[in-house]
Amino acid sequence: MNNRYTITEAANILNVHAHTLRYWEEELHLTIPRNELGHRVYYQEQLDMFRNIKGLKEEGYQLNAIRAQVGTDMGDYTDGSCDFRDYTASKEEKMQKFQEMISEAVRQAIMENKEEWGKELTEGICYEMRTIAHLADQKQEERYLRLDEAIRNQVKKSKRKSRFKWGQREKAAKLKEELNRNKKEAVTQATKIVTET
Repeated sequence: MNNRYTITEAANILNVHAHTLRYWEEELHLTIPRNELGHRVYYQEQLDMFRNIKGLKEEGYQLNAIRAQVGTDMGDYTDGSCDFRDYTASKEEKMQKFQEMISEAVRQAIMENKEEWGKELTEGICYEMRTIAHLADQKQEERYLRLDEAIRNQVKKSKRKSRFKWGQREKAAKLKEELNRNKKEAVTQATKIVTET
């Protein structure tokens, strides 16, 4: 005996809201059987399908990825009859199909966004190059400052040594002048003494 459930009953069984079932039906392009009054009718097969969808959502899959699974592995619901296609597919086959689907989605996303990503990548590379050049300039400037400071220190040291020597020269020149004066005075005095005598 086929048990029939209303959308409210199905939602309670699946522990989701009724609007969630309607949303999944619309987004995944599912055809759910309806009774003579046009109300949705859920059988065990539909409940199993929605359990699978809920499980995939809880694992983090997006509805786009689930849509591909629904069309190939979960069955096609049309005209109120349930016809599941190939539930005997192995996990490996399902995983391979899913990986192909994800690869195609990634490839498509890259193709759609490659110009924007290329621009962002170019801007990022330019920024990094400017940063590296700036850091190199800073390091070179620091090196020049250290070199300049070392040269200035060396000049100061040599000036100190030079001042010390210059001071000795000055003393020597003063002593020489004094000696010359003393000689002149001595000669003058000697000349005076000689002329006096």
